[in-house]
Amino acid sequence: MEELLLELALREGWKYQLLTYPNPPVGAAGIFKNRVFVEAHREAGGAHGELALCWKIFREYHPTVPDLREPAAIWEHLYHHHDGFFRELRLAVTLEPCNHTGRTPPCAELLAELKPAEVIIGTRDPISGHRGGLERLKGAGVKVKLLNSPEAKVLIEPFKKWSFGTFKLFKVAQTLNGVVSGGYISSPDSLQWVHRVRSRVDGILIGGRTLRIDTPRLDSRLIEGRAPTAIILTHQPGQIPRSVPLFQVPEREVILISSLEELEAFDFKFILVEGGPNLYPQLREWVDWSLFIVAPKLWDGERFRPGPDLTPIWSCKRGVDTFLWFRE
Repeated sequence: MEELLLELALREGWKYQLLTYPNPPVGAAGIFKNRVFVEAHREAGGAHGELALCWKIFREYHPTVPDLREPAAIWEHLYHHHDGFFRELRLAVTLEPCNHTGRTPPCAELLAELKPAEVIIGTRDPISGHRGGLERLKGAGVKVKLLNSPEAKVLIEPFKKWSFGTFKLFKVAQTLNGVVSGGYISSPDSLQWVHRVRSRVDGILIGGRTLRIDTPRLDSRLIEGRAPTAIILTHQPGQIPRSVPLFQVPEREVILISSLEELEAFDFKFILVEGGPNLYPQLREWVDWSLFIVAPKLWDGERFRPGPDLTPIWSCKRGVDTFLWFRE
């Protein structure tokens, strides 16, 4: 049962992978009164996974409670008004409940007060200053089981990378037969997800060829989000046309580099690479993960074949498209 609950929590957490930057994605699942509930940390500043789950359950059985949105207000309401409500909850969370005060008080402190029947933890928090949630729960008499799940560790790999260095993701959209050219390939749902990620990253890197052929904007207009720094990798800076739309985006910085080493001068924690068959071989050993957004279409055009030696991490559906995550 523990593994099944954690699997549900992982699936929910992966829906918000990268969207929580600079926080980790955290999924939560629970069994309460013979019903299954799932929730996740959806964005930086939002409720953590276990807090969102407890609030979801509480509101289900207390329909007259205030419609609170701020995580700190939700935490306070649950802490002071639970009246032993959560005693039969079996809760699985992909990451150890936090034991430090950030935008909200510690989730471990709240769970220690709520005293659910059991808390199943996928993996310990990799940040030393955040740990201690497991011990806090045990000290409060809560039954705790740590699974040390490899899948839970993979879920927070990007978080570990950008916490201690830089996380680099190569993203490409392609048809079922591998075509990457010919206009918009992915679905509106996928495009909106990409724009949400763009609004969070520190920089978007493309090659000079992509800039000249696709003439992109590389902004987040679909969600009215911020436009991150555009990084153009080119050995011919004099041939970069400044009429390309990405140069016209207000309040956007554009950097031209001829080598990846030049990025060391910038404090980028999360870089999204949007490229194709020509840029990919140059960056394979530099990026951490690759994401292939596969649309259910068959087109003629330029094809992308990344090679057979990628390590698969996760796959999931977003609308009609399939998201395939790989480690390089």
